[in-house]
Amino acid sequence: MCEQAQKRQGELEGLGIWVAFAAAAGGHERIAPRIVELGARWVAPRAGEGTFRDRQWQPAAAREHVRRYHDAGLRVYPWIYSRPWSWRAEVNVFKQLVDEGADGVIIDAETPWDFGQRTNALQFMEALDKALPGVFIADAPWAYPHYHPGFPFAEFATRVNARLPQAYWSEIDNRGARFHLPRIDEGWAKFHAANPKSVRPVWPIGVTYGKEHPSKPPGAFTVDDLSFFLDRYAGKPASLYSFEAARAPTLDALRARAAAAAMKPKEP
Repeated sequence: MCEQAQKRQGELEGLGIWVAFAAAAGGHERIAPRIVELGARWVAPRAGEGTFRDRQWQPAAAREHVRRYHDAGLRVYPWIYSRPWSWRAEVNVFKQLVDEGADGVIIDAETPWDFGQRTNALQFMEALDKALPGVFIADAPWAYPHYHPGFPFAEFATRVNARLPQAYWSEIDNRGARFHLPRIDEGWAKFHAANPKSVRPVWPIGVTYGKEHPSKPPGAFTVDDLSFFLDRYAGKPASLYSFEAARAPTLDALRARAAAAAMKPKEP
């Protein structure tokens, strides 16, 4: 059994912003100052898929991108879209990411892990624990655990320090954040009650787009839903997916919140 989760050096703090397709936003070279304006404290750049490194996060460039984000005051948590048949090689990729200066790493485990992968997941976590002792690791699983009974939620919990469920309300349906977020929180509370050894902090990922996006999700996106998400998880390292998908009203709302927060007097 891997060690129980505990607070580690490099743990998430504050609002995070995910970057999936950096080129669509001008590349990592131009993203850092724009994310800081939104009030973010950390960034989650896409680093690859399975064993393949993302074109925007190749080893030589990654070190420079990490330095640039660090210089802007942002912590860096690269993520990989994981597959059960490549987990052994992914361990090496995650180690490379940390060696390149990342503050921690995130496992994006979705559909490929949904059925019959509990043994692979447990072995994956054991190997990660051995390769990256003391490193902050999170996963980004499904939002509703009970809708995915075959997914190895408990097995991933043997190593990860936090869960970042993909609470993409506009991708689920058109009922919005006010409907889904309380139910997502309730679903995780029930999962933890049934699996007490798997209790980990749950810091959801919100969404920055709706049915106007080229992927045509079923739900609309509103600034009201965004505000509800940010208010609900205020003080927690919740995050938003993604920077490049956010349109002007979303970015304006985030900048306004960041400016208002900066005006508040600091507690003595």
